[in-house]
Amino acid sequence: MRNANGWCRQLERELRQAAQALVASGGSGPLLSMRRLCQVELALTALRTLSPSAPASAAWALLIGYPFPLLESSTWTLEQHRMVGTLRQLLDQWKSRYSWRQALATYMQVDSALRLYDVSADLATFADRSARLTVAANRQLLYTMTLRQPVPLLSKPLPPGPVGQEYRYEERPRPLSVRIPAEIPPLPPVVGHPVGGNQDNPPIRLTWRQLVQTAEAMEERWQTAGTEVPSPEWAKTLRRIQFQLWDAADDAYRDLALDQEWTIDGLLHVVGMVSAGKSTLMEVLAVHLAWQQIPVTLVLGDILNLFDRTERFSHLGIQAVPILGSTSRLRHIERLHRAMAVRAAIQPLHPSAHAHPGFRYLSSICLIDPLRTDDSPKPFRPAREPCRKLQPLLPRDDEAEDDNDDALPEVGEVVGCPLYALCPRRVGERDLVTAPIWLATPASLVFTSVPNELNAERMRMAELIVRRSRVVIVDEADHAQTQLDDAFSPEQILVGENGEAWLDRLARRVDDAISSAGRSPLAEPEAAVWQHALRSAMTAVNGLYSMLQQEETRASLADEWVGYQYFSEWALFNQLALDLSGALPAENIAPRGGGVRQRYRGANMEQARQNPDYQALMAEFNAFLDDRLGVGNAPLVLLARSVLANPDTARVHQEITDWVETHPKVQCDAATRQRSIIRLRFVLHLAIVAEQLDYLIRCWRQLEGIVDLDRVKGGLTHRPPQDYAPIVPDAPMGNVLGFQFLPGEGGAPGRLRFLRCAGVGRWLLLHLRDMLRDEAIVGPHTLLLSGTSWAGTSPHYHVQAPVVGILRMPDAEMNAIEQSVFRFKPLYWPDRPSDAITVSGKRGKERQQALFAALRELATPAQMGGLSMLERERDRLAVGRRRVLLLVGSYEEADQARTFLENLRPDWKAASAVKDLIPDDAEDDDDEWNAAQPGRTTTGRTRLAAQGTKVRPKSIVRGQVNRLADDPDVWLLIAPLRAIERGHNILNAAGTAAIGLAYFLVRPHPHPDDLGHVLHAMNRWAIASWQNMTGEAETLTEGWRPPEVVFSLEDAAREFRREAYQRWQQLLNTPLVYSRVGETEREALIWSQIVAIWQVVGRLIRGGVPATVFFIDAKFASAAAASEETPDTPETSLLVGMREVLRPYIEEQGRGIIAPRDRELVRILYGPFYAALLRTQGLTLDDLS
Repeated sequence: MRNANGWCRQLERELRQAAQALVASGGSGPLLSMRRLCQVELALTALRTLSPSAPASAAWALLIGYPFPLLESSTWTLEQHRMVGTLRQLLDQWKSRYSWRQALATYMQVDSALRLYDVSADLATFADRSARLTVAANRQLLYTMTLRQPVPLLSKPLPPGPVGQEYRYEERPRPLSVRIPAEIPPLPPVVGHPVGGNQDNPPIRLTWRQLVQTAEAMEERWQTAGTEVPSPEWAKTLRRIQFQLWDAADDAYRDLALDQEWTIDGLLHVVGMVSAGKSTLMEVLAVHLAWQQIPVTLVLGDILNLFDRTERFSHLGIQAVPILGSTSRLRHIERLHRAMAVRAAIQPLHPSAHAHPGFRYLSSICLIDPLRTDDSPKPFRPAREPCRKLQPLLPRDDEAEDDNDDALPEVGEVVGCPLYALCPRRVGERDLVTAPIWLATPASLVFTSVPNELNAERMRMAELIVRRSRVVIVDEADHAQTQLDDAFSPEQILVGENGEAWLDRLARRVDDAISSAGRSPLAEPEAAVWQHALRSAMTAVNGLYSMLQQEETRASLADEWVGYQYFSEWALFNQLALDLSGALPAENIAPRGGGVRQRYRGANMEQARQNPDYQALMAEFNAFLDDRLGVGNAPLVLLARSVLANPDTARVHQEITDWVETHPKVQCDAATRQRSIIRLRFVLHLAIVAEQLDYLIRCWRQLEGIVDLDRVKGGLTHRPPQDYAPIVPDAPMGNVLGFQFLPGEGGAPGRLRFLRCAGVGRWLLLHLRDMLRDEAIVGPHTLLLSGTSWAGTSPHYHVQAPVVGILRMPDAEMNAIEQSVFRFKPLYWPDRPSDAITVSGKRGKERQQALFAALRELATPAQMGGLSMLERERDRLAVGRRRVLLLVGSYEEADQARTFLENLRPDWKAASAVKDLIPDDAEDDDDEWNAAQPGRTTTGRTRLAAQGTKVRPKSIVRGQVNRLADDPDVWLLIAPLRAIERGHNILNAAGTAAIGLAYFLVRPHPHPDDLGHVLHAMNRWAIASWQNMTGEAETLTEGWRPPEVVFSLEDAAREFRREAYQRWQQLLNTPLVYSRVGETEREALIWSQIVAIWQVVGRLIRGGVPATVFFIDAKFASAAAASEETPDTPETSLLVGMREVLRPYIEEQGRGIIAPRDRELVRILYGPFYAALLRTQGLTLDDLS
């Protein structure tokens, strides 16, 4: 976090005094604050320096984070390039053309005695008037110097308080205190992180032989440490890997010789087929660097991966410390305990089943807990400790004490915990200072803050890593890319059709927690206010849904108001003001449909906004948005209160009608007026929802310790930190914050979705090296590893960085994997033998019935006591690999499928043959980890047997699925496709894949309204556009293409935004249905499904063994399933579509069309997958031609 206001504080004070003097002498007061005045002038000064020919209205284009190619920028100095970054750090409120033009218009209404610039009425030109200034006439120098210097970090020191002192801390309903005794021995000093950053980060050179030697040393150290867990075969894996590097001169990938030097410099993108040994390379390289005192950070996919690496490196005597957020500590504790319970259930006598170094970083002990003076029996919950709100009690005056015995004692400034240096809860923070290896997830990288007890400078861990680490290694880089995108664009279905959307679940969770506690949480004022906000949000949402379903109101809310477009309360108020004021002639308003911006396309919006009636209405609407349900009694505030509290909708409608009919600025015709009355009521509901939702999210952390909200966290509770707003480019269509209504099917009410889009998250993955270039800090070398991060046109998984290296497995293993068998085998309804069973595309009860029908066909024993289809296919597998994977669409379906199979096959249930996968953070009531005691039963989805029976969990946590083969009884695993596709190897005693057979019971496909696909597609487009602007792109095949004739700054930005917005609207308005999307979108969709399916198959080919895969859902090949004579095409079959997408990269027909580098990559990464697709059984011969 930067100190974005300190630069102008003195100037602001001087201008404020001058403004007060002007008012005192009869002048008018300024319409904007003096800080805003300074910020406008800073932007104009930067614009004049960087693009002298640009109009005053163009400054916003410097703030959105894209390097538009300008004639002037080709001659910019390094200092001028850094000015843009400085400007973005200081100004983040004017990132749209409209908001900047409004700021300029307001600026020009300030008395000229206070202004540095004169701006023309059309905002085209601006002139320096410093020669005529008498107030702060030299401010130009301040602006110039500010732009030339990096913006300092905001500093907030938190020194530890002394011992032998009593401290007060706020804990509602009354302040409490804690006394730290003076007898505590001297504490060790607290040492913080060096944050100066690297001014240089030279390349790191090594050979493959050095890595093999490091691997051998790791195995030797593991064995000498006496670890009872067998050592990983790091050296053996590295010896079998063939590492190839791109040779630009030969236009080919060439083998790296054993003693040939490999240089780690800048951004390196290395890929390898699934099971090629990427994780081994990551671990060995991390240890090699750590042993050379080179700080390294590993970015892994999930929390349990962090703990696994913590444990593994600890066996080598290396301290690898996970970066963990404090608010999720309870969740992490439960995850690790659950994982350990799996070990104990399978191998109860093994030492590793009862100890884990990860618990060092998950302690719940607070040292000052027993020193409290209130004698509370309840310990502090994680994230509710008072360690950052302790205030020392000051000595009281004896006379004052006699006068007022009931007065609270005076307190000093907040200090840090005196016992921080020994605090078990905070040991991870302290260990990070000296640890050679840091472990992070994309979420902890982005959201976790550096503790103020260690460093006064306020920053996030991502920035500290850029300043501290010399190398960052990102595992599963394609998955990390999607996680970063999601972190900067959280979205949530607030309410839906089945009552399982976020707001519905949250309301039930809070009600249950409060009622089960006898309403004691409401003794906390924060909890009472928070619950009231939740109730208000639900009431307002119900009002919205009521209006959307009633005939008399629904028609007025159709099309541009609640179609697929995103809308916010401000945008709808703006349209209302335009309609009510009559500012736009009717002929300039398009027919209904297409959204607000399309509806008014071609209209002179700038002229309409100059309409005084429009301006008066907008001023009133804006004033309401600043005080929606607050202390004011403005007419709109009173209407909003009535909308929320009055159940008599007819009376509310009349009150709104009276406001519209009597408003002096309403100039529209009667039809528009009647429609606007309904719409105003709708917007009032929406404004209440938005305000209450903002409060719920903003105050979420305050309530986590009072009401357990951890189970219903959604993406919205982690809003993107403001720290990244000046660093990450804005979303190309403009940062979005608003709602979207998705109409239901068959008369269903539909779903309300909320989105907060705050930037292009994947940009961080590609730019850690130059993230702080404006401060002359050279970031870490970044190594991106994945088996599927080259993925054609996939918006989710394709990492837009050239692949410089390939990890190849031996040819013998490749040949074995190429023997994998794919078979399309649709199943049919018993009473309709020509009707193939389709699960995909169905919902609710119909989908469940289809899933159960497929399971019944697979699991029912053959006649005369024969084996079922599943058992027959299992027994064909090699010994050691006789396990089957059933793939479904969700954890809920996995649970339902397990329950159905256990009822269908009691013998499987008695033998504990079936397990379903559950998420790492599943609730305790939903599994048996806390119930692993004979005789104890649970009320969740699994139950234990009676006293004395063999206790065995029926489910396995995702993070422990690699231990599946440790249980000899289990041969059938049911899992969601997305949960099993990557991250964990499931191996047998021979070190090969323990699962030999997989059944895809569903076809992987996003929901037609899936917003993730749209957001990832826009972010891919944004990165391609960035690379086009900077010249990094090898070919201008996608993204915004800068014109040959250089645009002006504002014209370039407007054209870029226009094209991005068109693409955004096109994607939003195109339901993602495989058979209906265009060829380009279908190819992108197919590439994403190739990655998803191949990653799952990758679990079955570890160790260089073939897999058998059955595609069951009829949607995989509709024509073949229906026994049609016409063969399937890429439009009707995903199997055919995947084959045809891969064909030109592998077959000769693509030579000369596809770049040789891309052909080689696809041949290595997806060659065995393509070979299996070519031989897919169950399709017609024409399909396979």
